[in-house]
Amino acid sequence: MTARATTARARTARSWLLRRFSARPEFSPLQLPVTDSVRVHRPVPPSAALPHRSTLGAVGIRSLFGLAVAAAVGLGLVATNPDEEEFERFAADQITHAAEQELCHEGGLPMLARLIVHDCPRLIAAQHDLLGRLALAATRRRNFGLLSLYRTDLGGQQLLPDWSIPRYSAITLAAAGRFFILRSNQATAEPTVR
Repeated sequence: MTARATTARARTARSWLLRRFSARPEFSPLQLPVTDSVRVHRPVPPSAALPHRSTLGAVGIRSLFGLAVAAAVGLGLVATNPDEEEFERFAADQITHAAEQELCHEGGLPMLARLIVHDCPRLIAAQHDLLGRLALAATRRRNFGLLSLYRTDLGGQQLLPDWSIPRYSAITLAAAGRFFILRSNQATAEPTVR
């Protein structure tokens, strides 16, 4: 049965009630007796009474699926949050590369050091592990579970009589097994004059 037919039936039932009770003097048309309900005997399809079951289930399933995905991503980030050992290797790679770029080119090392050092890139590569330990010793880690922040402040130590290690500071984000340098400040190597 269509919605129009249902509406027409309801109007007919209401008008019948109005005529029946308006003929009685004790009731005015606006004061109809209160009854439990007007019952219309017609079959009501289950789909008209409630939303379809699959609609209710789909919303719940989508919500549960979203929560499961968020939990899996969170657990994945916790499991792949790099630790200090991985940071040490990362810092050693970064410092070795930066030191090679700065020291092994013309004007990087003082004159006395250039006479002693014949293969500058190889010398710096040999110090890879030492540079990593030095960086880790100068680093503070803040572990947030899903990710970590590393703050490194190193440099200023006297390496050669006329040369000190350049000052370097960086903030590094560690998440999902990767490192991202958010900010870095590096001062150039300046020879100290005696």
